[in-house]
Amino acid sequence: MPNSQRQLRFVRLACILVVVACIVLAYIRVHDNAPNPTTLGFGQVIIILLAVWSGISGFTMQRRFQRRKASSQKSTPFTRWRAGHFVRLWSATAVGIWALVLYDFHGPLWIADLLFGLGILLLLIWRPDTAPEAKDGVLAGSGQ
Repeated sequence: MPNSQRQLRFVRLACILVVVACIVLAYIRVHDNAPNPTTLGFGQVIIILLAVWSGISGFTMQRRFQRRKASSQKSTPFTRWRAGHFVRLWSATAVGIWALVLYDFHGPLWIADLLFGLGILLLLIWRPDTAPEAKDGVLAGSGQ
């Protein structure tokens, strides 16, 4: 496995640990708080929409980065590939963080649990594709 893919898998593991820490924190807090209402307020709807937007934007931003032409000498196909994957991983993590925010704003527990599950699912189904090759034919980020 190339070094670049190994680094991305390490970032993925860190993101999964962040979401798991959010889940643990939410369940510790939920037992300390009063019963949760089942209705949605305006702020809770905004939080849910931000969580959904975070999940969707990771996929669309990654494609935008890969299709984008180089605007500077520092922008290479490899750096755009890597940046796209970072955005996708962190946006999936943001879904879990928004679920924790929903818990804090006393949103319905089933929606927050659904968002936690969605964040973990997005991180688990993520797979890095092959990195684009550098101009000299050596695989970018392979440590060579």
